[in-house]
Amino acid sequence: SKQEAETNTKKEKMKFEEELKKAQMTVVASNAKLGKSLNINKSNEITNKEKDNALSLMELKISEMKKELDASKKECFQASSHNKSLKEKIVELENEVATNLAISSMYLKSKQEAETNTKKEKMKF
Repeated sequence: SKQEAETNTKKEKMKFEEELKKAQMTVVASNAKLGKSLNINKSNEITNKEKDNALSLMELKISEMKKELDASKKECFQASSHNKSLKEKIVELENEVATNLAISSMYLKSKQEAETNTKKEKMKF
């Protein structure tokens, strides 16, 4: 009976030791999985930070491009306004040239008539 008790105790001890070994292996495997997950999470975190930085840089570039576009639109509007003003000035000058040409033609005709009359008068003498 004492021997049976010792045998049973030894069997239970061996059973508990096996269960302990299984539990220890499970803990080691779990630690390995957790370590791997931690590494993956750190890698993902770094990747996300890099993407966030790239996104911030892109947003900054887009903002700068919008500013440049607005400035270009303003310059274009000013150039268009200046062109309109120049076209109006050209029309004004063309009208002035036409008026001056008409007046010059009138004076030239009048001068030619006067010269013709002077020649006729000279011929009379």
